[in-house]
Amino acid sequence: MLGALLPGASFACFKDSRIQALVERLGSKDAEERSAAARSLGAIQGRAARRALLEASNDPDAQVREEIALSLGFQKGAKTRTKLTDYLTNDPSSSVRAAAAEGLAARKERKSVPALIDALWDANSEVRLAASKALGNIGDPGATLPLAERLHDVSSAVRRSAAASMARISDHRAIAPLIHCLNDDDEQVRSVALEALRAMTDVDHGNRFEDWWEWFRTEYKYEALRYKE
Repeated sequence: MLGALLPGASFACFKDSRIQALVERLGSKDAEERSAAARSLGAIQGRAARRALLEASNDPDAQVREEIALSLGFQKGAKTRTKLTDYLTNDPSSSVRAAAAEGLAARKERKSVPALIDALWDANSEVRLAASKALGNIGDPGATLPLAERLHDVSSAVRRSAAASMARISDHRAIAPLIHCLNDDDEQVRSVALEALRAMTDVDHGNRFEDWWEWFRTEYKYEALRYKE
């Protein structure tokens, strides 16, 4: 019995010593070393790693905070979600805000949806893109209409992401906005919208807006009254 316990005990000691070494590196004067330590801690789930990341979360270097945000996405607990939401909402660095959205996406928690919806209006397109992808990953229907508004984003990458996320959520309220997306100036946006429509409806009218809209007016006649052709 004792022999059977020793390997587990040895592993625990190794894990603790590894975390301690990474915690010490988080206190380094070199930002690259702190970033590497934060990245490594993301692969270690548990209270000790989570606490170390949270304690280092106010690092003055944006690159370090970005790595911490990504690593927190692999850690459980309300405190980590609170920190990621704070990053997403308040951090001055757009790369950190985008990383926070990615971290929240990895956690797939509906409690993160309101903050991610707010981030769809971030001044930085990369943050809007990350928030859009995160909402698709979580799959809450409450994000359908906010994502529909991003189908008019100045960034074609955000428009494509919004269309793809709406397809993943698969809420029928996405159908009309996606049909209008077939008139988008960007070919890739039109392509993503068409694939989304095919997946959501099991219907295929190609890229012909008029045919899709006539089908929509027939199938969703009361909802169609709210839209201008």
